[in-house]
Amino acid sequence: MLVLSATFPLISTDPHVWPAWTYSVSSQHIIFFFGLYMVAIGYGGQNPCVASFGADQFDDTDDEERTKKSSFFNWHHFAINAVALISGTIIVWVQDHEGWLWGFAIPALFLIFGVGSFILGSSVYRFQKPGGSPFARVCQVIVAATRNFDKVLPSDCSLLYETPGQGSAIEGSRKLVHTTGFE
Repeated sequence: MLVLSATFPLISTDPHVWPAWTYSVSSQHIIFFFGLYMVAIGYGGQNPCVASFGADQFDDTDDEERTKKSSFFNWHHFAINAVALISGTIIVWVQDHEGWLWGFAIPALFLIFGVGSFILGSSVYRFQKPGGSPFARVCQVIVAATRNFDKVLPSDCSLLYETPGQGSAIEGSRKLVHTTGFE
């Protein structure tokens, strides 16, 4: 949509076509802002999904895969910040010197490349089946945190699970490994 807004000339600036309060609105502006809103919605929707989908690709019980998971998140956050730097500098320079069409077309081409590589790699992904309602899980965490607010943590971390053993009480789910990161 953003590439289209940079490609199409202003279709109508006639004040008789648009109401007085929208005298500067044109079809190009509508396409441009619709494209910007779609980018914002897409980024807001995919960003948390990429992180959790990436985490599902690693087994927390395997030490080697746990290290790879940490490396994945390091590279994931590095890439996000590197792209933000590039889009705020190089792409802005391209837009100023070569035009908006090139400034929007370059990220669109990288987006197509990213979606294509995601689809090509889909045969090797691990898919975790969702277990239960996510809303119920969030409510369970809030209730448990409220009940256990002033309790002392046990020295044996295996006592922190909802049930003894390796399995989860929720069908299709797995237990999260206890860490001391938020003590």
